[in-house]
Amino acid sequence: MLELENKMKIILILTFGILFGSSTAFTECSHIYLQGKVKNILIPILKERILEYKMNYDSTGEYIPIDYDSKDTNLINSRRNMKLDSLFGNTLETRNKYTNEIMAILLGIYFGEHPLEEIECEIVNRGSKMIPYLLKYKDKCISKVNEITIPDNIILKEDIQRHYDECIKEIKEKQKCEQENED
Repeated sequence: MLELENKMKIILILTFGILFGSSTAFTECSHIYLQGKVKNILIPILKERILEYKMNYDSTGEYIPIDYDSKDTNLINSRRNMKLDSLFGNTLETRNKYTNEIMAILLGIYFGEHPLEEIECEIVNRGSKMIPYLLKYKDKCISKVNEITIPDNIILKEDIQRHYDECIKEIKEKQKCEQENED
């Protein structure tokens, strides 16, 4: 009888672990407060990313399709936030402790497939100094930074931990990443 009871406990523990312990989806996100240079660099990026989101999605969160075959380059360019491109690019290119932390935060925010790959690649190439930042933010789903509320649709909730874990693994294996051009 005791053996059956122990087996039931093990099954219950395993079931609980599978159902709750290994989930990478978040139900609630957190609010972080930043100061100094990290705040001064990150806040404008977030504001521009939110602006870009609002230019490309309707009030229900549905993507507004754009006809790229159209010859209306003003329409196409109006949907791309050039200021965001500049801020994002400068952050990718600048290597210091402030941008290292920012890169770890940005890994949890969706900018698109190609920018996500750029962030991951840059994090891996920055090496082991990124691990403390990745560990700091890997279990956080960030919904608000200081006064900036991040729209739900651009927070990587489902796969966030996988992205962080993959970067940590690649850094520990001393892998390097080559970025592909978008063109």
